[in-house]
Amino acid sequence: MIIKDFQLAHTINPNLFQSCLIYGPNEGLVRENIDLAYKTFADNSECERLFITSKQIDEDPSILQNEMQSISMFNPKKFIVLESLKEKHATIIEECLSENYDKTFLIVKLDNLTKSSKIRKLYENSKNHFSLACYDDDIKVLSSLVEKFQKEHNITFDSDVKSFLLNNLSNDRMVIKNELEKILLSLNK
Repeated sequence: MIIKDFQLAHTINPNLFQSCLIYGPNEGLVRENIDLAYKTFADNSECERLFITSKQIDEDPSILQNEMQSISMFNPKKFIVLESLKEKHATIIEECLSENYDKTFLIVKLDNLTKSSKIRKLYENSKNHFSLACYDDDIKVLSSLVEKFQKEHNITFDSDVKSFLLNNLSNDRMVIKNELEKILLSLNK
């Protein structure tokens, strides 16, 4: 199933095993969505957060399944992020998605994927798991981020400053937020 950014929090059910493919060139938006997924799934309860790389899976192909089957005594929920996977790992992911791991949420974090990607097809064709693309922010999104920033911090940029920001800010959400925070720090001096 394909979802959009605004649907992520509403799609996650903290009481079911779900998995989400989050991919794309906008690293800041990818991280923002992973954090939102974690907060939504954890739902103010104790939740173990675990990162597994493709190198770890290559060294021990059963690591993912072993981690998904085990739940800590101290953390009743587990949030697993798989990073830098390759197409050869699609069968491992498919096996995990066919099981029902109660109280576990699985994120597959990847860079840009082609439409023919096995991993992408696996998630897009699933009824229980979902795919979220994070592409570079366009001028409309940049403008809304600047407007939101102004409202949150009760500041106003004149039209020249807004124009400069919109023409010079990056297309990556993390870089945009960092640059806006720098502006806020300089205004508070």
